[in-house]
Amino acid sequence: MEKKIIVSWIGFDIRRVKDNLFWRLTSKFLLKFIDANITDDEFVSQELNELGISVRKQPLPVYSLFPFQKLEDWNHVLIYLPDFQLKDFKFYQGNLIKKLVRDFPNVKFLITRNSGKYFQDDKNVECISWIENMHEVYEKSLAVIRLPMHDATGATIIETLSIGRTMIASNTNFPFCEKITNYDELQTCLKHIIENPKSNFDGSEYVHNNYNNSNLAEKLLQLCYNIM
Repeated sequence: MEKKIIVSWIGFDIRRVKDNLFWRLTSKFLLKFIDANITDDEFVSQELNELGISVRKQPLPVYSLFPFQKLEDWNHVLIYLPDFQLKDFKFYQGNLIKKLVRDFPNVKFLITRNSGKYFQDDKNVECISWIENMHEVYEKSLAVIRLPMHDATGATIIETLSIGRTMIASNTNFPFCEKITNYDELQTCLKHIIENPKSNFDGSEYVHNNYNNSNLAEKLLQLCYNIM
């Protein structure tokens, strides 16, 4: 139809291409029809380049940014841990989360996108499959934990930093996050945060400056103009 085509890659896409020969070959074939490949994540960009797919870092203007709020009180640690399928629970390292909530019995953990079927015996855990007002949840969070085994920059990271909360993350190059690679680091990190609670002003300033949807939209429009 003589339209320009821009493809935005997310974490699931790169996992599928790396793990499946059919999708890898299909993606290579479709490159000749694509005018620009973009992604919001440096890891994804590097991995696609290694696969021979040229991609530029250009996030889409789809993020929810919350005003910075100083941490004055908190009543839980928020965890993003989908469990729709067992593979989801494993992918977000549910085994580490299970151990963490039991090693911190005096801390309340609020686990989102989760049915609770793996935490029925854990009294300090509340699982919620869907949260309507995330702003209130982030406001009362000491920290947010998101531990995918491999992924792009999740919106949870952007939202967490925007309001000024600490983000504990794995497999990310995103700045102003607490990055962990194993359980001992996770445990030590959370212990330190509990003993030294503070707002994440630098992280909030960074995402408000760099992930403002108006600025992202302007950059995306400029990309469109350049390939016309």
